[in-house]
Parts: sequence; structure tokens; C-alpha cells
Amino acid sequence: MKKLVTFCFMLFLSACVTVPQHSMQSDQVQSFKLVGVVFKGAENIASWPSEEESFRKQPNVDVQVIDKLRSGSAQNVPEIHEHFAKSLATRFEPRFNNEVGRFLNGALPVRAIVTIKTLNIPSTAVRVLVNNSSSLSATITLVDVKTSQELINYVGASGTQLHVGGVGALVLSATDLAHNQENDLFSDYFRAYKKWLMKES
Repeated sequence: MKKLVTFCFMLFLSACVTVPQHSMQSDQVQSFKLVGVVFKGAENIASWPSEEESFRKQPNVDVQVIDKLRSGSAQNVPEIHEHFAKSLATRFEPRFNNEVGRFLNGALPVRAIVTIKTLNIPSTAVRVLVNNSSSLSATITLVDVKTSQELINYVGASGTQLHVGGVGALVLSATDLAHNQENDLFSDYFRAYKKWLMKES
């Protein structure tokens, strides 16, 4: 089991394609102070197994809604979009602050608007049949809190993460690794954004 978990971590990767560099000077970026993060685009999430399972466990969820989730894309199930939106904020605002916000300590208050373009995380059932991968793409816009002016916009490429399939997927479904991989997918994406924002090589 220990060797299997180690092997799964070796399959983690980020495949973010190079994004055209912004033209803002480094001292301008350093003048920003992150004071909030807003997540949008929950309706663009095709599959998010851990949060779909959390949604199904809520009381009074319509059986027909659960059947729709199991048989197709979550994009076609508007009943879950609010749950996704809350989960994005709860789980990933702290990660954005850790990966990006702690480096923005200037005087100009800015808010980050993270808009999900695609999020597709395969379920255990899919992983059993094929070695699949998760994918995430988003835009990240920094906005002046006082004037609502857009200051700098990042149109990120797709970040991907490989997963073990077959019997290994069943074994791992009983651990916290799948949940941790979801978190790592976002952290890796935010880390790539921070490098782009700061013009790091």
C-alpha cells in the first residue's frame, strides 16, 4: 500500500503551457495588497467527485438530481452549482492566499477574481477503466478594490494531473490521496500564476 501511494505521487504533474507575459513593472505589482478572493465559474465544472459526494450526503437532495449527477456532466445539474461555488471559496481561498497573497504586501488594496473555465476531475469509476487525468483552467483578474478597475488579467492554460487507474484507483479511493490531489491541482495552478505575476523564471 505504501509503495502504491508513493507511486501515485510520482505521477503528479503540472502541464501549464507558457502564458504570454504581462507588461506591468515589478514595482507596480509590488504595490498591490491582496484583501480578498472571489471565485466564479462554478457552472463550468464538469466533474468534481469529492464535492459531488458531499452534495449527495446533504439532507433532502432530490433523487433525480443525484441520478443526473451520476449519468452526466455536473455542468448540466444547476442544483449543484451553488455547492460548488461555496466549496471553491472554502477550500481554495486559503490556498490562493498562501501561494499568492502573502507576496502582495503593498498599499493598494486589490481583489483577485478567479473564474473557472474548466475543471474536470475523473471519478474512481473512470480511473478504474482508464488512466485518466484531471484538468483545470481559469482566468485570474486583479481588481482595484476602491475603483473596481481591472489592473492585470491572467488567462491561464490548462493544468493537468495524472492519476493511477485500474485496481490502484479502487485502493486509493479508501485514502485521502484523491482529496489531496484535488487540493494540489489548485495549489500548483496558483503557484504558476504567482510565478507569472512576479515574472519569475
